[in-house]
Amino acid sequence: MEDMLRAMNLQSQEEVWQWFRLKEKEQMEEKYLQSEENSDTQTEMNEAVDSRRETQEKKENEKKKKCNNNKSGKKNVDDRLGFQFRHEKALEPQRRSALD
Repeated sequence: MEDMLRAMNLQSQEEVWQWFRLKEKEQMEEKYLQSEENSDTQTEMNEAVDSRRETQEKKENEKKKKCNNNKSGKKNVDDRLGFQFRHEKALEPQRRSALD
């Protein structure tokens, strides 16, 4: 509304067109600056995400290394537990018959 009133107050048609071009140019510059800010912000966000991913991957790799180092000991424990479970499962019918 204010723009229209100002345009009406200008004396000639040429001044009106110059004024509108100037306004369009200012708007274009504002949009460009906003897009620059947005792209900078987006770049920073992407860098932060990449950094988090790298950190997460490092942590996962360290966990895998620890697991690989402990696998031999863990495997023996798992085998023993599995044997114990199978052994108890095999003895279960005998226990039931003893209770009856």
